[in-house]
Amino acid sequence: MEVQLQDGIVIYWWIISGAIIIVGVIFGIRWAYKNGQFNEDIKYQIFETMDDDMYIDDEKERQRRMEEKAKQREDRIRKDQEDQS
Repeated sequence: MEVQLQDGIVIYWWIISGAIIIVGVIFGIRWAYKNGQFNEDIKYQIFETMDDDMYIDDEKERQRRMEEKAKQREDRIRKDQEDQS
């Protein structure tokens, strides 16, 4: 059994399927944004153990602690480079 479509109807199927995909992607990005999936501070969670202070509610205090940890990390890297020299 062969399906015969009218001339020109196939483009409408492509348009409809493309629109559905675009809407799905938009909803996926919206969901990810609302659930904190684009949080740049997560990279510190990967490299540091017991780094739960990034979940502090006060933004200024959290930022201060993150900067402090970054400085400690830079100092440790600098010290390791000096030891290798």
